[in-house]
Amino acid sequence: MALKIALKPNEKIVVNGAVIANGDKPARLHFLNNASFLREKDIMQEDDAKRDEDFIYYLVQLMYLDEGDAPRYRMQLDYAINALSEVHPDKAGALQEILSMVDGGHVYEALKECKKVFPDGA
Repeated sequence: MALKIALKPNEKIVVNGAVIANGDKPARLHFLNNASFLREKDIMQEDDAKRDEDFIYYLVQLMYLDEGDAPRYRMQLDYAINALSEVHPDKAGALQEILSMVDGGHVYEALKECKKVFPDGA
């Protein structure tokens, strides 16, 4: 079954690393196979990752969009999660779950979990 995405006018989406900009009218995309994509509203720029919570989301996002450098981002993620777990011991279990999702190949789900763990952050 195809995944259908509706884009608003002028909305951007990243698909397998390519930034695609919609025109001035709504559009629908149909993904017929697996693809890594993020809507503009879910993309965090490096300059916006000001807090540790944001940086974790940013690293997971990079792993999702740039699989070639994922091992490098994974090492940074491990360090960031360990540091944040010390600051927020009440979130340590959820942060470890994010690592488990990433290690299990469920990187997109880990992105969504980041938003749940720190709803005011990423």
